[in-house]
Amino acid sequence: MHMVLQKFFSLSEYTENKEEHPSNLITMKQSTILRTIFLLCWILIILPRVQGSPLLRNIRCRCIKSYDAVPNVKVLQKLEVIPQSSSCSHTEIIATIKRTQEQRCLNPDSKQIQNLIKLINNKRSTETSKIRSRNHPTAPKRMD
Repeated sequence: MHMVLQKFFSLSEYTENKEEHPSNLITMKQSTILRTIFLLCWILIILPRVQGSPLLRNIRCRCIKSYDAVPNVKVLQKLEVIPQSSSCSHTEIIATIKRTQEQRCLNPDSKQIQNLIKLINNKRSTETSKIRSRNHPTAPKRMD
């Protein structure tokens, strides 16, 4: 990889051969543009691989590193649990923060994270049962 980068950023091979037709030579401006495009593509490939952030692809596991720290439930917008699959051999938990839309991978084996999931599931089941009892035709009617 180092040799590829070194060759790509080297202008010596373009300037040594002065006998070539001028239209075949890459000018400095074109070379700078090519370098910039290459650098941007390289950054876009490497950027999603920052530790603790999910990868953009669905081909592999989305999380490289996961955190044990539990975020405050009030700041969570979404908590996504991705079960094991053929593309990833372990369960992944991705939390999305409301204000920043930052996605953080959480450790599914952490007791704190498991307790957080139970807390959220309990809240959902309580809210669902309240809604069902209000709308259910056989629910007891309130006497005022």
